[in-house]
Amino acid sequence: MKGGRDLDIQVKDALNVLPVITYRWLGVNQLHLNDITRTVKSYTKRFILSNSDLVKNISLIDKSHYDELNKENVGYGVSGELVSLAQEAFNAGALVQVPPKTTLREPIRLLYGLDRENDMLIDNNLIYVGQGSQLTLVMDYFTNDDAEAFHNGSTRIFAAADSQIDIVKIQ
Repeated sequence: MKGGRDLDIQVKDALNVLPVITYRWLGVNQLHLNDITRTVKSYTKRFILSNSDLVKNISLIDKSHYDELNKENVGYGVSGELVSLAQEAFNAGALVQVPPKTTLREPIRLLYGLDRENDMLIDNNLIYVGQGSQLTLVMDYFTNDDAEAFHNGSTRIFAAADSQIDIVKIQ
């Protein structure tokens, strides 16, 4: 994403609603986000810790390239508004494309750090693994200092037959 822009995030529906409502007075049965207005700016940290040419910064790729790969429109995520935000207004993310019958011996690492300078992360990660391939992906999210930060993200994984994908997510 180039430059910054104000983004009004409005999620009206309750998020993470428990299937059995209990102890209403504790306020843990569901989550409501208040309106948030923040400027989405470029994420400036290096986050791809891999020298593999199979991993690319999605912000630098023409959207038509990966939209062609992503033809299935399957609902997922905690809300449509947040998924749309991650897919349309992202400021970081990785496109991983592993060809058929390829085994990556070393894990691919994505390291997303939030701090006062990079206080908003909206990552859009697309993972495509070909038939008979193997991939380990480590996604590490952390906050430095006492920064007040916002994170929203989307990770979509497309795995062909006989592929193996191990995802390790650290938060």
